[in-house]
Amino acid sequence: MSATTPTILVADDDRTVRTLLSGILEDSGYQVVEAADGEAAYRTLTQNPTHIEAALIDRTMPGLDGLSLVRMMKQNAALANMPVVMVTGSGKPEEVREGLNAGVFYYLTKPVEQTVVNAVVGNAVEEARRRSSLQQQLQSHSGLSMLTQGLFTLTTSAQAESLATQLAPLFPQPERAFGGIHALILNAVEHGLLGIGYDTKGKLLTQGTFAQEVARREALPENRNRPIRVVVERQPQTTRLTIADPGKGFDWRAYLDFAPERANATHGRGIAQARASGFEKLSYNAEGNIVQAQAGIRHELDW
Repeated sequence: MSATTPTILVADDDRTVRTLLSGILEDSGYQVVEAADGEAAYRTLTQNPTHIEAALIDRTMPGLDGLSLVRMMKQNAALANMPVVMVTGSGKPEEVREGLNAGVFYYLTKPVEQTVVNAVVGNAVEEARRRSSLQQQLQSHSGLSMLTQGLFTLTTSAQAESLATQLAPLFPQPERAFGGIHALILNAVEHGLLGIGYDTKGKLLTQGTFAQEVARREALPENRNRPIRVVVERQPQTTRLTIADPGKGFDWRAYLDFAPERANATHGRGIAQARASGFEKLSYNAEGNIVQAQAGIRHELDW
């Protein structure tokens, strides 16, 4: 996190929940702006579109509910790229899928846990800053705009973010594609190359040592010499991305959709988010060490 203190909007009609969330965030060094309903939240957001970096929004508020608020934000150019964490009392997969399709960045289910809130909001702030960087690249017409086919290799999470930023402009909706591209390449690095499984990542995140362990494993000679291969292919109506990692694979089927049992987990939703909001088609090979994602098949996406 940079020296600039991030400001987070907390919108919930339940004063107790607002106070709890605000206290957690303030204790972690964030500035917080509160709103008691959807209408107040939207007014606050439109008045401070560049000051607020992420929003925690209750799904069920009287008047303008959380999902409707998110859809309004996606129609506002100044707010469309702000990561939204939806706070809900229900972990029903169909409701979560509806939110992801509307552009929700992450879901938190009540009662919330401090560790999970901090992890999710930290990721949201990082995502906001990635999207800001991507916007600057798009405005300056940077990236690989002339590329029709390319092969890239990488071995670190930093390279994964850099490559995702460069590849996103090749897709029909760059802002929408970036999160999915980054999630898939990062999964190839963390799990496929470095061998960090779901349970291990959860423990490391809880201990606050995940970044250090990633850096340690990335520096190992055996991992520096086993690159991940990323192929991008552009056709008139479709852009296709293929990612192959050197790992043994994993049971990808368990992560294609939101799982209620992982509702309060600090991680494990990137693939489902990529499938729901980043691409129109996403498929793995049987082993789970090659994934192919495609965009441009449909043109009626909402945001």
